[in-house]
Amino acid sequence: MKKYEKIEGSNKELKIEVFYDKGGMNYFNSKSELRGYWLSMRQVEIERQDRGIVIESFGLMSGAKMFLKEVKKQSQKAYDEAVLLAEGKIEELRGHVLAKAE
Repeated sequence: MKKYEKIEGSNKELKIEVFYDKGGMNYFNSKSELRGYWLSMRQVEIERQDRGIVIESFGLMSGAKMFLKEVKKQSQKAYDEAVLLAEGKIEELRGHVLAKAE
Protein backbone atom coordinates (compact mmCIF):
# COMPACT_ATOMS: atom_id res chain seq x y z
CA MET A 1 0.00 0.00 0.00
CA LYS A 2 1.27 3.42 -0.91
CA LYS A 3 -0.86 6.54 -0.81
CA TYR A 4 -0.50 10.29 -0.55
CA GLU A 5 -2.60 12.70 1.52
CA LYS A 6 -2.54 16.47 1.06
CA ILE A 7 -1.51 18.45 4.16
CA GLU A 8 -3.90 21.37 4.65
CA GLY A 9 -2.29 24.81 4.46
CA SER A 10 0.90 23.44 2.89
CA ASN A 11 2.27 22.45 -0.49
CA LYS A 12 3.46 19.15 1.02
CA GLU A 13 1.82 15.74 1.16
CA LEU A 14 2.08 12.80 3.54
CA LYS A 15 3.44 9.67 1.86
CA ILE A 16 2.00 6.64 3.65
CA GLU A 17 3.45 3.24 2.82
CA VAL A 18 3.35 -0.34 4.10
CA PHE A 19 6.52 -2.23 3.17
CA TYR A 20 8.44 -5.43 3.93
CA ASP A 21 11.96 -5.26 5.36
CA LYS A 22 14.20 -8.28 5.83
CA GLY A 23 15.44 -6.88 9.13
CA GLY A 24 18.90 -7.00 10.61
CA MET A 25 21.27 -4.23 11.61
CA ASN A 26 20.28 -0.68 10.75
CA TYR A 27 23.66 1.03 10.41
CA PHE A 28 22.06 4.48 10.42
CA ASN A 29 20.80 4.19 14.02
CA SER A 30 22.90 1.19 15.19
CA LYS A 31 19.84 -0.86 16.12
CA SER A 32 18.78 -4.33 15.08
CA GLU A 33 15.40 -4.31 13.37
CA LEU A 34 12.83 -7.08 13.06
CA ARG A 35 11.98 -8.89 9.82
CA GLY A 36 8.47 -8.08 8.74
CA TYR A 37 6.06 -5.37 7.66
CA TRP A 38 6.40 -1.73 8.59
CA LEU A 39 4.22 1.38 8.27
CA SER A 40 6.16 4.41 7.07
CA MET A 41 5.04 8.03 6.86
CA ARG A 42 6.93 11.16 5.78
CA GLN A 43 6.24 14.63 4.43
CA VAL A 44 7.15 15.03 0.77
CA GLU A 45 6.98 17.72 -1.89
CA ILE A 46 5.97 16.40 -5.28
CA GLU A 47 6.96 18.15 -8.50
CA ARG A 48 5.47 16.85 -11.74
CA GLN A 49 7.41 17.73 -14.87
CA ASP A 50 7.03 17.17 -18.60
CA ARG A 51 6.98 13.65 -20.06
CA GLY A 52 5.63 12.10 -16.84
CA ILE A 53 8.69 12.80 -14.69
CA VAL A 54 7.82 13.03 -10.99
CA ILE A 55 10.31 14.34 -8.42
CA GLU A 56 9.69 13.58 -4.76
CA SER A 57 11.65 15.67 -2.24
CA PHE A 58 11.77 15.10 1.50
CA GLY A 59 13.82 16.24 4.46
CA LEU A 60 16.16 13.94 6.31
CA MET A 61 14.55 12.67 9.53
CA SER A 62 11.20 14.14 8.44
CA GLY A 63 9.26 10.92 8.87
CA ALA A 64 8.70 7.95 11.11
CA LYS A 65 8.00 4.26 10.84
CA MET A 66 6.16 1.75 13.00
CA PHE A 67 6.53 -2.02 13.13
CA LEU A 68 3.32 -3.86 12.21
CA LYS A 69 3.87 -7.60 11.86
CA GLU A 70 6.79 -9.99 12.26
CA VAL A 71 7.08 -12.70 9.59
CA LYS A 72 9.64 -15.31 8.54
CA LYS A 73 9.10 -14.64 4.83
CA GLN A 74 7.25 -12.23 2.59
CA SER A 75 3.77 -13.29 1.42
CA GLN A 76 0.61 -11.73 0.02
CA LYS A 77 -1.47 -12.98 2.96
CA ALA A 78 0.90 -11.42 5.52
CA TYR A 79 0.99 -8.19 3.49
CA ASP A 80 -2.82 -7.99 3.45
CA GLU A 81 -2.89 -8.50 7.24
CA ALA A 82 -0.26 -5.77 7.67
CA VAL A 83 -2.32 -3.34 5.57
CA LEU A 84 -5.33 -3.99 7.84
CA LEU A 85 -3.16 -3.39 10.91
CA ALA A 86 -1.82 -0.19 9.36
CA GLU A 87 -5.30 1.28 8.95
CA GLY A 88 -5.63 1.39 12.74
CA LYS A 89 -2.17 2.95 13.24
CA ILE A 90 -2.18 5.69 10.59
CA GLU A 91 -3.78 8.35 12.82
CA GLU A 92 -1.26 7.73 15.60
CA LEU A 93 1.71 8.01 13.25
CA ARG A 94 0.21 11.02 11.43
CA GLY A 95 0.02 12.95 14.69
CA HIS A 96 3.64 12.14 15.46
CA VAL A 97 4.94 13.13 12.01
CA LEU A 98 2.98 16.41 11.86
CA ALA A 99 4.01 17.38 15.41
CA LYS A 100 7.63 16.66 14.53
CA ALA A 101 7.43 19.06 11.59
CA GLU A 102 6.23 22.04 13.62
